[in-house]
Amino acid sequence: MPRENITNYSDEDREHNIKGEISPTQRRTLQRHLRAYIQRMIIFGVAALLLLAPAVADAYLRQNSLGLVVALLLVGMMSVFVYNSAVLPHRQLRFDLRQNYAEEVQGHVQRRRVGLMYYARFGDKEFRISQQIYRLLRETYFYRVYFTPNANIILAMDEI
Repeated sequence: MPRENITNYSDEDREHNIKGEISPTQRRTLQRHLRAYIQRMIIFGVAALLLLAPAVADAYLRQNSLGLVVALLLVGMMSVFVYNSAVLPHRQLRFDLRQNYAEEVQGHVQRRRVGLMYYARFGDKEFRISQQIYRLLRETYFYRVYFTPNANIILAMDEI
């Protein structure tokens, strides 16, 4: 069966990945991911401040201790959400870029969908994938996947 390039990477990308490296093209793509993480962090942070600052100020000015506690708990919960959705992936991806290291996994795919999110498991590794990739994957096929080890982002994938 001929090899099918599912993620549209080049032979140069493949050569780098076989050596366990991230190619320059993949590096640029990952750096765009980093900028998106930073933008998400800024947007969530500003939204949290805009939504919760009036409640905190109002509770403080009225000396409503219960309202102040509730508002501060909401600020804390938003902080955890922002950390999990933006800061943690940002650190993992930044670390992967600094290390310039790619890993490989091979195996049959197990696909699953949870709401609007799509996942694929190859061996012991699970990845969040796009709907487009989800539709292209066939569970009877055997795949080789190159990925970043910490952020768990697929760099390249093909049928073998």
